Amino acid sequence: MEIIRLGSKFVKNLNTIRLVNANFKQGDLYITLTYKKATLVNEDRAKKDIDNYIKKLKRWFKKNRPNEEFKYIHVIDFVDDPKKSKRTRIHHHLIVSEMDRDVAEEKWDLYFRIFICLTVFR
Repeated sequence: MEIIRLGSKFVKNLNTIRLVNANFKQGDLYITLTYKKATLVNEDRAKKDIDNYIKKLKRWFKKNRPNEEFKYIHVIDFVDDPKKSKRTRIHHHLIVSEMDRDVAEEKWDLYFRIFICLTVFR
């Protein structure tokens, strides 16, 4: 019998897929938040920025949809490896409960660009 070892990255990805499928539905938003080219942001600043953004979304959701649960999942993404030919600046990927796209854009109000894709899950 052959034993197959699953790498931790594969298992993490599989767990993320399960988490998304169990908690998100058609109409929820997939959002990518980026910083302008001239803006250099370190990881600590990026964590504060995304935390503030999520707090704003939660406040809006609590005020405008008090009987619904606000769900989200996010990751801060970047590549800063001198061995790689191309580095990637810090940016954010999120999936959030269904809400008005304009509200999501308005809440990311600092010095950034925003890309939102209306995603159908399942």
